[in-house]
Amino acid sequence: MVQAYTEKINIFLWRLDLDRLPTRSNLIRRGVIVDDVSCPHCNIRLEDIHHTMFSCIVAKGIWRKVSLWVGVDITGFDYWSDWLNWFDQWVANGVVKNRIFVIVAASLWTISRFQNEAIFSEQSLKANELFDCIRYFSFTWISSGCKASISWTNWLIMPL
Repeated sequence: MVQAYTEKINIFLWRLDLDRLPTRSNLIRRGVIVDDVSCPHCNIRLEDIHHTMFSCIVAKGIWRKVSLWVGVDITGFDYWSDWLNWFDQWVANGVVKNRIFVIVAASLWTISRFQNEAIFSEQSLKANELFDCIRYFSFTWISSGCKASISWTNWLIMPL
């Protein structure tokens, strides 16, 4: 099951990198008629990838919580490419870099799922549940591919 999620996440990140996720702005660009183009959470800005993943009040709240949890400031990015550039230049050992990448990927995936569920599902996650989903999903992904054992308790306290 984790392998299936890994493949989904890789495709998701590839589509994010190409700006091919089905945001309202991308749907309009493809000729799909959309009743409302604003973000379903803040109703202030056009729902595009950058707003959904980084600028929306929901995303900013998630990035603050994740930053506090991991002890690395990852709150100042407005674009995926900005984060990737920072990550490429960030000096850290391989285990730490791998874990932060997985945590960020899990965060982006969870934010995207939350956005889609808010639009298309009557039973969507609540914003206060997102951080717990990120911690659980990233733990599952890391612990399944990790040779060293890591406990859930330790993961919650200090994932890096």
